[in-house]
Amino acid sequence: MKKMKSFLNLGNSKTDKVIAISLIIAFLMGLFTIVIKQPMSWYDEETHYSRVLQISNGDFKVIQDEDLSQVGGSVSVTENEFIDRAWNSKIIKSNYPAVDLFWWTNYSDLSYSSEQTFRASTNTIPNNPVVYAPYVIVALFAKTAKLSPAIEFFFMRLVGFLVFFFIYLLAIRKSTKAKLPLSLLTLVPTIFLTFASITADAYLVSVTALFLVYLFEFFSKVKSKEEITQKDITSLSFVSILFSFSKMPNFLFIALLLPIIYYMYHNKVKKRFIYQLYFTLFLTAAITIIWYLYVKDVNTGLFWGRNVDTYKQLSYIKSNMIQFILILVNTVLNYNIFEIQTAYGNINVYNIPLFIEVFCVAGLYLSTRVQQPDIDVHDEKGKTINGDVLFNLISIIIAILFINLVFVMLYLQFSEIGSVIIDGVQARYFIPIWILILLLSSYHFKKLKLQLKSIVILVCLPLITYFGYIIAAYLA
Repeated sequence: MKKMKSFLNLGNSKTDKVIAISLIIAFLMGLFTIVIKQPMSWYDEETHYSRVLQISNGDFKVIQDEDLSQVGGSVSVTENEFIDRAWNSKIIKSNYPAVDLFWWTNYSDLSYSSEQTFRASTNTIPNNPVVYAPYVIVALFAKTAKLSPAIEFFFMRLVGFLVFFFIYLLAIRKSTKAKLPLSLLTLVPTIFLTFASITADAYLVSVTALFLVYLFEFFSKVKSKEEITQKDITSLSFVSILFSFSKMPNFLFIALLLPIIYYMYHNKVKKRFIYQLYFTLFLTAAITIIWYLYVKDVNTGLFWGRNVDTYKQLSYIKSNMIQFILILVNTVLNYNIFEIQTAYGNINVYNIPLFIEVFCVAGLYLSTRVQQPDIDVHDEKGKTINGDVLFNLISIIIAILFINLVFVMLYLQFSEIGSVIIDGVQARYFIPIWILILLLSSYHFKKLKLQLKSIVILVCLPLITYFGYIIAAYLA
């Protein structure tokens, strides 16, 4: 505990103890989840796993028979059977899917094989290979050690969890004003389940937190006219580049560098630092554009057997612009971006009730307003609004654009041509917005004297509910 507190720059206050305990619980829940959660039981985990294997075999975009809905690469025949068996027998046909203690024993008959076969993973091709790096390293090791598919899958989950949880801890370590909300966020089942799965979202969540924390900390230094060092600039540039590899809509967040550059000019920060941030903006934009051009023709919707064609959908939108705008506005306003997802899309047995989600979101927001004695009592800046109208306004605009862009992308890539509904949207796509809101409130709003115990209880309600579901699954 002492080493953990030292690493995270925590003191001995009640708030700091809650932070440490929250992270320990989240860590243990992640490890527990790896052991009990069936393979392929998280959202699109079967195609993310396939994608990792294909990258480890050097296949980045193999198109079968010139069919852009069948894009993937090679996997071994036993890995292919492992995926199919896990999906068919343990998810679709189970009363309590996704839960099975020591699940790998069910696949002990599947051993390592060097024989390869093609498998499509079209919906994951748009994800940059960088986001799968920890999993790919395990896959390469598994080939050398000739591990069975089940053991390979287990270690992919384990290593991925350790790496991405650690990156998230680095964000908490760096933050001076959002340690509590970021720590409590890990107790939300969607977060620790994401870290404990083979998915591009694990990179998304951890690196988004890291990037935004570095950005907010840097902005605070610029606004307070503290000395900006080369280390500050290099660190922000580095995490910005890491961030640019995450899912496509995230590039909007890079625009938050613009108000920072504006205030650097205003405060007469060294010009070479400003030029370095400009170069970072250019580089991150280039990474995003180049990757988009590489994957833009991949038909992810047709992969799922849907009548989807992005170009025809664009033509439909142009011809029916008003109708589409009405559909978009209505869908966005009626969608719950704070839904807490716990299991595969069409499985309702693990649903978190809406009122519990509301309590949890309220608790997370209130956690951003809690006074931290080691900061807020002794630092008057911690009691006032440190933010700026321009920065806050741009943040809000980016959040609104991000939300709408997710719906537009799903309408183009997943919804059928001319559809009056937008299909395929999931609340987990909006986790970056959760993190942005928590940081905006933590850094830019006044702190209040609030009851920490009540806040923790509110945030933990979904965790308690989910744990109850797991117990019910074993008692059934």
